Amino acid sequence: MRIPILLVTILMTAPTMAADNAARGSDTSVSLVPYLWSATFDGTVGAGEGGTDRIDVVSDFGELDIGGFMLAADWRRGAWSVFGDLSYVRVTTDASPRLGLLYRGADAELRGTILQGAVGHTLYADDAATVDLFAGVRYIRVRLDLDVTGNIAPSVSLDATDDWVDGIVGARGAHQVAEHWALGWYGDVGAGGSDLSWQVSAWLAYDAGWGSVVGGWRHLDVDYQKREIRLDAALTGPFLGVAFGF
Repeated sequence: MRIPILLVTILMTAPTMAADNAARGSDTSVSLVPYLWSATFDGTVGAGEGGTDRIDVVSDFGELDIGGFMLAADWRRGAWSVFGDLSYVRVTTDASPRLGLLYRGADAELRGTILQGAVGHTLYADDAATVDLFAGVRYIRVRLDLDVTGNIAPSVSLDATDDWVDGIVGARGAHQVAEHWALGWYGDVGAGGSDLSWQVSAWLAYDAGWGSVVGGWRHLDVDYQKREIRLDAALTGPFLGVAFGF
């Protein structure tokens, strides 16, 4: 079973307001989109140096605590754009260990920081649409604390901290479909520190004059199995926010 969690973040994306900026004839633009993401965090996490010291936990993550802030920025001039975001989340759960005969249960806490930045260039643009290709990096830092209750095996507490960097490439775009309505999409894939990470999102925006109301779906997947941390999990769900263009 997947349990809904709540993610509050700030995201700036140039495609969100691209049509508005084109209509105003502006060559430089900045977009700000605070939004609410109601998602599930589901997957396998583990801590330890390996062998008998390693315990993997299969979990539908539950409670999400906002322990810091999320902030991203997007700047565009002509065909070029520079954008990035910083997010911090803290997730706690009552999880089930993979070796159920040895352990009865586990309390897991996962804290993560994600810092991402990229440079984009417009592949296609007209009065109503834009498509960008981009390349950049995604930095992920994770701390995992596990308190495992023993069954046959004794109880054990494990903690691990790790960080890594992935190179990413991707594309994003927006299209004005009606006078007040726009569709947008985003996708990237990364590797390097992780075996694979990828992210996709799609959204619909309504121009209300003072800004736009934006709603859609976002999915982030990370597979990392090196050093002290094992993380093979997905964060996915709908989001709703408000976009401002400058």
